[in-house]
Amino acid sequence: GMNAGAYGTVQIGKFTVTGNYSFNHNDSPRSYSESGREDYTSTDYRYLESNASSKYKSNFQFGSMEGSYEIDTLNLVTFSMQMWGGSNKGTGDGNTRMLNDRREHTYSYNTLNRTKSRFGSIAANFDYQHSFKKKGEYLTFSYRYNGSPNDSETYTEYEDVKDYPYDMDYLRNQYFDNDARTDEHTFQVDYSNPISDMHDIAVGAKYILRDNQSKTDYYKEFDGTYQPDENLTDKYEQTQNIMAAYADYKLRWKKFGAKAGVRYEHTFMDVEYDKLSEKNFKTDFDDVVPSMTLSYQLAPTRTIRASYNMRISRPGIWYLNPFRNTSNPTSISYGNPDLDTEKSHSFGVTFSSFSAKFNVNATLNYSFIDNGIERYSFMNNGVMESTYGNIGRTKHTRLSLWMNWNPGNKTRIS
Repeated sequence: GMNAGAYGTVQIGKFTVTGNYSFNHNDSPRSYSESGREDYTSTDYRYLESNASSKYKSNFQFGSMEGSYEIDTLNLVTFSMQMWGGSNKGTGDGNTRMLNDRREHTYSYNTLNRTKSRFGSIAANFDYQHSFKKKGEYLTFSYRYNGSPNDSETYTEYEDVKDYPYDMDYLRNQYFDNDARTDEHTFQVDYSNPISDMHDIAVGAKYILRDNQSKTDYYKEFDGTYQPDENLTDKYEQTQNIMAAYADYKLRWKKFGAKAGVRYEHTFMDVEYDKLSEKNFKTDFDDVVPSMTLSYQLAPTRTIRASYNMRISRPGIWYLNPFRNTSNPTSISYGNPDLDTEKSHSFGVTFSSFSAKFNVNATLNYSFIDNGIERYSFMNNGVMESTYGNIGRTKHTRLSLWMNWNPGNKTRIS
């Protein structure tokens, strides 16, 4: 592979802008793989053996730009742009053999694949901040756009088919073209005010318009020509409108400090299929996201802090899209449009002590998720089907310790 990059910055009066760009090209040598699967629920289709090889070329590029303009001492405008993207081209071949529980031949076939994909993201931010004469009091208006195209094409051809027991329509040469993209617009307003030496408040509101689209054209070969398969061709669109509001409060009293906040989000989701209108549905989500931090100053350079926060993660279009990828007849995959928002809870305690010679920071954190979005698979008459569900349950306990000791002016141990 090879890569190159460039960076620059310009300042003219109160206007400043910086930018960078990089490009990467990679030409992969051919790689080889072998895999096996044992299905304990079947005697005729017990052992699946596969071997394959593949080769690909890829390009990737990244660029960003940031700028600011100070209108006057109380008004500031900032903006930024980011883009990244790439493309892959690959070829592959494989051999698939199915054996029964006595390791006797059940069926087999060979495959040839040609793939092409394009992916990327374009984002832009614009912020206007007004500072009041009171120190620490701000009013900010923000806008952000993010667009993420993601397209792929795959040709799959089958050769040397022997004793295939299912519908031979599964092993027709096929081609599918999937065009997917996400467009998102975010509008936000924030206000912060240090009411006094003891009390701070901050409030804000956000509105997000998100549109996920996926258009799949599926073709199968009949008499030497590719013809569309109406049963597997469809257009899917998911619209999310998210309204959110938050409030934060900070307290400083002697050696004690506290911060409490809550965010409320309401999501309107509308899912439409171009040809399968009976699968259309609308749903709403309500999420209340709290957070809290308590701190106490044990000494001028020693502090102990306890915190709780909750995070939510919404499923993306690849998790939701119900399109069935059947290019590998022994392993079919598809999304689940009924997924719910994933919720993560985190508790932490931190102790920190700093001095001229010795510093230490220790954090104990516990987090858990009860409805994590996970990929899972199951067997269906000798075929493995894979999809997603809110089935993950994870627990993490982490302890991190950082220390720094300066025994002399010229020595530091950390």
